[in-house]
Amino acid sequence: MVLRRLVDGMRRQDWFTVVVEILVVVIGIFLGLQVDDWNERRKDRADEREFVAQLHDDLLLAESQASRVRKRRLDLIADLASSADMIFDRAEQISLSTAECTAIGNSRFFNIVISELPSLTELVGAGRLRIIQDSELRLAILELQQRIGALKDLIPLQTLVRVDMPIEYPDLIQTSSYFDRALGEYQQRYQCDLQGMRASSAFKSAISLSIDAYDAYLRDGLIPWFEQIEDVHRILDLRLGIDHSANEQGP
Repeated sequence: MVLRRLVDGMRRQDWFTVVVEILVVVIGIFLGLQVDDWNERRKDRADEREFVAQLHDDLLLAESQASRVRKRRLDLIADLASSADMIFDRAEQISLSTAECTAIGNSRFFNIVISELPSLTELVGAGRLRIIQDSELRLAILELQQRIGALKDLIPLQTLVRVDMPIEYPDLIQTSSYFDRALGEYQQRYQCDLQGMRASSAFKSAISLSIDAYDAYLRDGLIPWFEQIEDVHRILDLRLGIDHSANEQGP
């Protein structure tokens, strides 16, 4: 209809009508684009709210799944360091403590639950990270992605250079299994021959490699990963108005 009036106006050289009809078309297209843009932005804001809430839930689950093993890994490096002091005659004790001996035996373990964060995976996979308006949150999410990738790459690399001490030195580290009722899982019990360790140059070299590998695993992988999870969690709490301190204090 508009096109017909436009053609008729041009034939009659009724330029006023032509201009009016062109303006009608242009304004109609403009308004249509504006409505589409408004609808798209409204959908983005709704999707952003849903994503932020879901990501918060995903982070809570990730922290819960990893927290116990994370604490073990962090505690282990301190016991490894003190055991090394005794093995290399920098301390006068005549025997290793249970924790120090256990640290040597467990220095072979690098595994930890690295949650994929389904909400983040879906958003990035769809190429819609742009819907996150908060630049601090968006950058923190991107950094978390990098930390997850770095930890996944680091674990197999450090596993290659570490030494399975109980397997390589069964005469110096004796192993037995038991069921820990408090944790609800099987654990390893170790007995260490400190004097034999001190006398073995090969063992000293191996434990040095294991400690270096474990330190790199924590410093370059596990600690930055978990710190970034906590940073994203902090930003999400601010966005959502969530205060976890009340839950932590208890009744």
